[in-house]
Amino acid sequence: MVALLIGSCSIFLVAVVLKPIAGEFGWPRFIPSLAFSLQFLWAGIGGILMGHWFDRIGIGPPIVLGAVMMSVAAFIVAGMDSYWEFLFAYVLLFGFLGTATLFSPLMANIVNLFDRRRGLAAGIVASGQAFAGTVCPPIAGYVNELVGWRETYFLFGILLVCTMLPLSLIFLFQHKFIERPGASPKPAAAVAEDAADDDPMKTGGVAPIVWMVTLSIGIVGCCISMALPIAHIVSRVTDIGHSLSSATEVLAVALLVAGLTRLTLMGYMADRIGALNTLFLFSVVQTVTVGLFVAVEGLPALYLIAVFFGIGYGGILPLYPVVLRDHLSGKGIGRRTAIVIFFGGIGMAIGGSLGGYLYDLTSSYTLAFLIGVAANVVNLVIIGYLILRLRSVRAALI
Repeated sequence: MVALLIGSCSIFLVAVVLKPIAGEFGWPRFIPSLAFSLQFLWAGIGGILMGHWFDRIGIGPPIVLGAVMMSVAAFIVAGMDSYWEFLFAYVLLFGFLGTATLFSPLMANIVNLFDRRRGLAAGIVASGQAFAGTVCPPIAGYVNELVGWRETYFLFGILLVCTMLPLSLIFLFQHKFIERPGASPKPAAAVAEDAADDDPMKTGGVAPIVWMVTLSIGIVGCCISMALPIAHIVSRVTDIGHSLSSATEVLAVALLVAGLTRLTLMGYMADRIGALNTLFLFSVVQTVTVGLFVAVEGLPALYLIAVFFGIGYGGILPLYPVVLRDHLSGKGIGRRTAIVIFFGGIGMAIGGSLGGYLYDLTSSYTLAFLIGVAANVVNLVIIGYLILRLRSVRAALI
């Protein structure tokens, strides 16, 4: 959880300094928005490689690689003079070789370790990403106003060197003593668990490839929707006349609630009513709140919407690995998780860049956020289909 908390700050840092960077270089907002988006896209691509690596050798080496690459990226951004350097740092170092080593491998690792209370375990680990959004925006906003965005990135690089590198070495040493996935014969219970791909009570008679395709399409929709507030709510709130500190507080409230949701409500619900049903409910909450972000302008109302957005957003992304493990086998879980999260990265990339592009086109975030609502409705339709299919097959078998 701590490693994910620190490493995920790169996601939220660019959202805070988006306007200052664009202003200093005279860039349209699309360029820093594109960096935000490409980080997710290439983290998804890199995550497939890291998932395959995890299935073969475990969690340690990918985490070490990510810590080193993200530290280098922060220092490059601090001294950059062109948007090519900015995009290089976010695409290759923060994305493909950085955050790619965090969410997918860590989530694949945790859902494969737990048979009971899998939702709670996944929520605890995933809460680190949300808490990064709670801690990072206010601090980054304060440091940016005090010394500037370059120094903010430089100090972030120092933080990564002093914290992520030592933490990653712990994972590396742990790797030497923990059995790698598939490294030795499995007990009968584990073999039975790995046969879940053929169990209609778990799969609903839906082939594994169909589960992968439908979940991959669904996560694109939900991530387009969630990326818009994460990348642009700070800019949106300052555009309507509120201070930068208030704007970062709105984002921080949303992500604090998201982290608390992952620690408590998400795991509780997933372990009792099923991860798929829980995913549907949280997606409904996110759909409504994304639309409300551009419907209101008062600061108290924005804080309230941020609370409910945090509940919805917080409970969505970590549930996809849990759904995969609940309904398919543990064999190749690193690869399967990484593929679905890759499509989530595509959704985040589309949502983040779409917000900047449509703002530059219309001088408003309204159209972009409404498109985000529509994208999340697509996700609801897909998850609803899987729920109904499971219920009908289980009813027929019982």
